[in-house]
Amino acid sequence: WDIIKKISPDNEITVSYIVEFQNLNVHDNYNIVVGDTAVESLDDKQIGEVISIKKRSSQKWTTSNNTDKMELYIDYSQETMFVTIEVKCNYKEGDGYYVNGRQITVGENMEIIFPDSNTTLNGRCISIEKVK
Repeated sequence: WDIIKKISPDNEITVSYIVEFQNLNVHDNYNIVVGDTAVESLDDKQIGEVISIKKRSSQKWTTSNNTDKMELYIDYSQETMFVTIEVKCNYKEGDGYYVNGRQITVGENMEIIFPDSNTTLNGRCISIEKVK
């Protein structure tokens, strides 16, 4: 009975997850907008809708040549984009979140197509939250 419960549609919930796309050239035109569809490139299945986009200049920690201390280096020619995607998914106890049969996990590398914007990007899922 426990197995049936784990895969039943009753476990359908809505989640939002953030995908971080790093080291994007600021001069490239990424036309992703709120409302765009997100599609996983491996199996061409929809994995949600864009609900938020945030950008910042790329940052990394480096060692100063003069002081040997760690310093935050900001590269204004590159940017990091954080795209929040919302989707209905199935939750399998002890296994995680599944969207159209595809598991979504924090730390996972993802290649996502945004067909509405004619854009494909490689990024990493950095968070997943249940939507209330």
